Amino acid sequence: MSAAEEVAAALVSFEQAMVAHGHPAAGLLRPGADPEALRAKAAAAGVVLPDAAVAVWAWHDGVDKSGPELPSAAWFLPGGSWLLDFDSAVDDHDNARANFPVTDRDDWSPEWFPLASLGSATYWLVCSGPRDGHTPVQLAHTWEYNPPAALAAQRVSSVPEALAVWAAVLDSGLWGVDATLNQYIWLAEPVPGALPRAFLGLDPPS
Repeated sequence: MSAAEEVAAALVSFEQAMVAHGHPAAGLLRPGADPEALRAKAAAAGVVLPDAAVAVWAWHDGVDKSGPELPSAAWFLPGGSWLLDFDSAVDDHDNARANFPVTDRDDWSPEWFPLASLGSATYWLVCSGPRDGHTPVQLAHTWEYNPPAALAAQRVSSVPEALAVWAAVLDSGLWGVDATLNQYIWLAEPVPGALPRAFLGLDPPS
């Protein structure tokens, strides 16, 4: 299976998991964007988008949070992040670069581009420079220095791995609506296993 086919299969499985578990985010996904338009907008922002990221926004261009009343955080993925629409990702990337210039330290850099947000300038970033045939996904706070050790602990190897983790969490039933709060939260403490706790929103980046 090619890298593009792997991403496509992971996207289908992730959406199927949302539908199967009645996650309202499945009904909030926006129509996909044109791949060439995505690449052109990214190039104007000085970014070469990896094919894996293009595939995500071509699948669905983020989520629509302006619909009818829903449980609080209904658009959140497990752990509290949400998929950004592409224009918002470009704006957030440009704002972060303008307000926190890249340094020679191993923190976030222009090759990392926002894919999903956890709020407070904390993002899941995709790397525009594939490593070993994969596009890593990195959790980082774009307005602060991220120590190299923290970055290494908050990274997964590819976009399909990130999607597979979110799908597995939905299958576990641990992420759902609290009837009292009417809000999506962890219903029980998850067991991340080999995955970084931060990936599931259990610890903030440090």
